[in-house]
Amino acid sequence: MIKGSSDKRIVAFIDIFGFKGHISDATSRYEDGDTGGLSNLKALKATLLRQADDVSEQAPHEDWKISMFSDCVVISVKFDQASAVFFILLRLTWLLGDVLDNGFLVRGGVSLGRLHHDGEIIFGDGLIKAYEVESQTAFFPRVIVDIEVIKLCIDFPATHHSPKDELDYVAGLLKEDSVDGKAYLDILAGIESEIADFDIYHRMLKNVRDAIISMQKAAKKTEEKIKVAWLVDYFNNNLSRFDRRRKHIRSLLIK
Repeated sequence: MIKGSSDKRIVAFIDIFGFKGHISDATSRYEDGDTGGLSNLKALKATLLRQADDVSEQAPHEDWKISMFSDCVVISVKFDQASAVFFILLRLTWLLGDVLDNGFLVRGGVSLGRLHHDGEIIFGDGLIKAYEVESQTAFFPRVIVDIEVIKLCIDFPATHHSPKDELDYVAGLLKEDSVDGKAYLDILAGIESEIADFDIYHRMLKNVRDAIISMQKAAKKTEEKIKVAWLVDYFNNNLSRFDRRRKHIRSLLIK
């Protein structure tokens, strides 16, 4: 059993949405002599590995951990470090922005709990809670952030922030779902606010749009269609933030 408050961590569990379908598609295409699907999977792996290296080098917290297995990514950090909530959500925004740029969609959960996380093994109720948020609550292609995690930022702000300032920064990375009131990571808006080159953001939006349209065409079951419809609404609502001077952005609206 894990003992001691030092093992209490903020935990993010991220699942690559529809990964089995990507594997099946890559396999079928490869058998037909088309290596495009395999290249996409290799690009995804390279992206995750690069982001893991970036996190390790740039993390302001010594106890930052990131692990990858199969189609999942687990990130954790000690709960009581200054600005830990903001940092893990910001790094998730960057990581998932890169994943979206490769044409893959994600679903996940960010929760709080006890966790043992090292280079060889991950276990604890923190992982279970984050997984349950991802699998039972997220439902749509979104990353749900537990309210317990959001409240935590007030108690452990950055040294140069008041608790209110810290909460405002964290809230700036989130969006409340009008369907169920859950707070989720607003990846597209968060990336746009951080990218200096708007052309890069435009390219990413085109890649995300292509991925969503592919999902629209592939959706057969009612549940699949509901998830894709949610994603279309999220994507289009993000584009609606731009005025008509950004015609090249608004032209990406999905009908």
